[in-house]
This record gives sequence, structure tokens and C-alpha cells, in this order.
Amino acid sequence: MGRLRLFLLSACAANNNVWVKPGAASGEFAQTKYACMQQSQHRVSTAYVNEYGGSSDSRVTTNNPLFSACMNAQGWYLQDKRQLQAVNQAKKDGWEALLDEARQLCEREDLQPYYSKSPCKPEDATLEQLADKSRISPSEKEAPSEARSEYAEIAKRMYGYVRQNNPRNGNAIAFIREQTTSELDKVSVDFYEGRMTRGE
Repeated sequence: MGRLRLFLLSACAANNNVWVKPGAASGEFAQTKYACMQQSQHRVSTAYVNEYGGSSDSRVTTNNPLFSACMNAQGWYLQDKRQLQAVNQAKKDGWEALLDEARQLCEREDLQPYYSKSPCKPEDATLEQLADKSRISPSEKEAPSEARSEYAEIAKRMYGYVRQNNPRNGNAIAFIREQTTSELDKVSVDFYEGRMTRGE
């Protein structure tokens, strides 16, 4: 899933702000910042003389408005760090809620006739389940049918979430997940109609 990358600011802005660019590649911030710093720096020289002597100073400073304009032109914008953290937390909570719904589906009492013999997630399959040569019985068919229907609704919301919150590659990720689900659906139909064993 593509992410909204956050980068802490240097002395160019207040400590409670961050530069953000949706879908930015790793390392892009450093490159853009370096180029903009080069374009926005200028030398400032001062001299002071009085009857006792004098002094002079010459240093390089950054023109902050010019630096910000350069960053904006490259797609980077300042955002309040606390506000951004709140938005990101809300997104995380939304995704976690969807995952929690899927986990609860696996643990539901009325679906245990199915999930006690078949793994809820493929990676949770035990060796005993993989070696199971039994086929589904007519009395067991209601549970997988209901589980598949309810999971399809959760998965649909997951794909929508991925598309909405990953502007750079959300559509591609969701498409791959949808294709995988489609393949799993074919396997589920073969199992449901008795053409495949539990282990297969």
C-alpha cells in the first residue's frame, strides 16, 4: 500500500509543522530539499565602522519564502504535525477496524463448524488441516456460504479503503487483491461442490 510520507522539518519552519507529499518516494524529500536550499540561499554581508575601528561579517542565509515556494512547486506542503498525526491515526483505526471485523468473522460461534476444520486465513493452516482428505458434507454447507458472503462485504470495503488512502498505487493494489479473491472464490466453489478436499 502506498503511504503518505512525513518528513520533519529543519530550521526552515516551525517545529510543529512537517513537509508532506502524498505518495512521495523514499529519499525524494532529501533531494528536493537540497535543490531548493541551493536555489534559495544568498550571501549577506555587513560592515560596521566607527572612530574606534570596525568589523565585517559575511554569511549565507536562506530566503525562507523562496525555499517554501520551491518546495510547493515540487508538490511538498507544510502541514500541522498534530493535525496530520490525528488524520493518520484515524486512517489506521479505520483499517484496523476492517481487519478486526474479518478476525471476528473467523471467531463467530455459528461459523465454527466450518472454521474448526478449515483455516480462516491460508497462512494459519495446520499440517493436520492440509492433510485432511475429507470433503464437505451437506450439513456443513451453510457455514461456508454465510462466511463467504459476509467476508465479500468486508473485502469490498477494504478495497475501497486501499483505493482512497493510497493515491499513488491504491488502484493497482486493490486490483491485485481483487484478482486473488477471485481465484480464492473459484477454489471455494470447488470445495463447496465437493470437487476438492479440505486439505487441497
